[in-house]
Amino acid sequence: MVVNKFWWNLMMLLYSGSLFSQEVLTPLHWQAMLISPQVQQHKSPFSVAVNPSALAFFQQSNWGIAAEKRFYLPGWIQGNGVGILSTKAGNWGIAGEISGLEGFSRQQLNISHARPLFEEVALGLSMGVRAYKAIGHKTIVQPTASLGSCLELSNELTMGFSASAVFPVSEKKEPHGKLNLQLLLHLQYAPSSKMIFSLWGAKNKNFPIEIGSTLRYQFEEKLSLLAGVSLDRHSSWLGISIARKKIIMNLQLGWHPMLGVGNNFSLYGSSQ
Repeated sequence: MVVNKFWWNLMMLLYSGSLFSQEVLTPLHWQAMLISPQVQQHKSPFSVAVNPSALAFFQQSNWGIAAEKRFYLPGWIQGNGVGILSTKAGNWGIAGEISGLEGFSRQQLNISHARPLFEEVALGLSMGVRAYKAIGHKTIVQPTASLGSCLELSNELTMGFSASAVFPVSEKKEPHGKLNLQLLLHLQYAPSSKMIFSLWGAKNKNFPIEIGSTLRYQFEEKLSLLAGVSLDRHSSWLGISIARKKIIMNLQLGWHPMLGVGNNFSLYGSSQ
């Protein structure tokens, strides 16, 4: 099967709209991780995709897997995997993604490193490559990079900042894409051990400022509610988080006016 020009242009258009480093198609488990991982029982390795400095707050090696299905295009799937290695000299992370449908896919691999600078400050860097593949078309490969920091202002309030970029590549016949640069600032407020609230703002150079919020409420030790809304895109998501020993499972549903309904399953935990 050859992916015709219409489908190629459609998929590249969907991928070109940007929110954070992963664009409009940001998986639900990454959106939920706009909550910083300082709270020990809620640490998720997927938070590294939002801000690489989140790596610095892990004291054990961690892993995570996730899968998501979007219903706006038949056959669309997305899968992610991440691993974190904790060392005395700082923490390292590796993350991979594959998404798309039959005949068209996007693949990405990132390596991240982070370490605390002071007791309340952490700095992280992520670098990787992204590849677009389609039957009948030449593979497009683009380098990616992300720089992030976290600052604990108090026991209840944390601020995070990250800058992410996908770099264009040029060939003799035609260039592929433009510089995709986006900034993200988020504030996390934890008024109690059961509730965590995050307010965030994102700016892509080609789009207006995006504002949203995320909430996690812990009903009991093993069950939490996840919810969030993105105001500019009029998108929202709702889910539950179930903990069992050192394993946490998230089940979420999301709605986007352009992408429709999506469901996500993610599983993560500690290797120790």
